This record gives sequence, C-alpha cells and structure tokens, in this order.
Amino acid sequence: MRRYVVLLIGMALAVPAAAVAQSPSTPPAAPSPTAERTVCVTLTGTDVVLTPDTLTSGITEGTITVTDVSNACATAQVGPEPTLEASDAYQPAVISETAFRLDDDYGYGVAIITNPNTDWVLGRVDVSFDFLDSDGGLVTTESDSIRLLPGQTAAATVSTSGAQGTKQIAVTLSDGDDDWTQIDEPTGDVTFSQVKSKQGTYSTTTTGRATSSFADDQTYVELTAVYRNKKGKIIGFGDTYLDELQAGATKSFKLTSGNAPGKASTTDMSYQLSGF
Repeated sequence: MRRYVVLLIGMALAVPAAAVAQSPSTPPAAPSPTAERTVCVTLTGTDVVLTPDTLTSGITEGTITVTDVSNACATAQVGPEPTLEASDAYQPAVISETAFRLDDDYGYGVAIITNPNTDWVLGRVDVSFDFLDSDGGLVTTESDSIRLLPGQTAAATVSTSGAQGTKQIAVTLSDGDDDWTQIDEPTGDVTFSQVKSKQGTYSTTTTGRATSSFADDQTYVELTAVYRNKKGKIIGFGDTYLDELQAGATKSFKLTSGNAPGKASTTDMSYQLSGF
C-alpha cells in the first residue's frame, strides 16, 4: 500500500489502484475538465484510469481511498474488498504461562500455548526453551514442537541435562506466515473425562478417558498432563500417546511421570494431533 498527494488537472491519471473511493460527505461542485484539485490517495491493486470528474471511473474491484485535503471524507464501496494476506489475518499464538524446575543437573520446562484464532491452524513449529542464570546468561537450551488447531490450548514440555544454575527460563515460538493455514469448516476436538492422578513413591500415575469429536480417525495422538499444586503452580508434567483414536470414539489412557514431585492437586490434560 502506498500513499500519494496527487494534483489532478483535467486529464486522465493512470495509477496502481483498485476500488473504494472516499469523497466529501457534502459533495462539492463537480470540477471542470481544466480544474485543479489536490487530493491524498491511498493506492492498492492493479492499474486503473482515474479522472478528476469521476474518481471511480474504470474501477472494478479492490480499494482506493481518496481524502479531500479541505473536507472530511466518507467512504463508498465499489466492488469486492481485497482478500487479506495471511500476515494480516491471523493472530499470533499466545504463550500464556511458563514454568521450570530443577532436579540436580536436570531441568524441566513447561509452556502453555494457545491458538486464539477461529479459522487458522498452526502447523508443527519449534518451541525453544532457554534456561538462564540470574544475569540472563544462557545455561542450556532445549526445544519441543507444537501443532494447534483453532482455539486450542496445549502444553509444550522439555527436559534437559546441564541445567544446574538455572534461575529463569525464556520461551519463544518460531511461527511465521508459512506455518499458518486457513480453514473454512470446523475441525473437531478431544475432550477428557474421569481424569485422576495418584502420587506414588517415585512417580505420578494419571488415568482417564479421551473422547474424539473429529469426523476422521486420528493416529499417534499425543496426550500431555500438567500437574499443579494447591496454589495452582505448575509442579511437573507427563505424556503418552494413543496409537489410534477413532472418529467419535472414547478411549482410556494411562501415563506415568517421574518429574512431578509432591501431590498434584489438579491435572490439566491437553492433546496434539500428529497431522491435520
């Protein structure tokens, strides 16, 4: 999109543009073929021919915004609006919460990530976890990947050695325009029921049932449990896979985690599909 100040002097003006004109809310007298008129023009789209007598002559589609320098402008639509580019249409994924813990030399990280869009799928992208010291220096780094359907929230998790000395973490998501795909119909979801977590001597075991509302069978569905204490703080995580989850079916699952110290007060379940 480019903006110009254009002086129209009774001649045809060829400009790159396409179809909406703004004109004064109280139209002035039509200019004569030799009249001068200075306007501000926002131009997008393909070439059309404009004249000072009719600013919409030759326009069939797209947008052109014309601002009279001496009067307030109104907008009139001519033809269809242009299609938004992907970078202008989707909202970036949101990292709403992060947490980490240390166990001697090992570090564990969790990030809760949401796709806020209603019709855009985020393809599988890397989620980078930087384990940092108190001055922000890098101790170690590890990455996971995530794929999110419209409106979906899921957990990305990592575990790594060499994390001793970590005081904080920084999590970044490497999504760009090419990682987003727009869809025009609902997808489906996986919901969880009868979720229970039991603390053992060295591990936490979580069981429950997963129900699919997808129209197609899903294979290799990743399930992640995020454990929280009574204060709502994340204390650990665990994961497992379902080899197959049939369309409209319910399937039991069980996972065991060795990195959830203490008793979990609540267990948040999320899922990721291997493909869509």
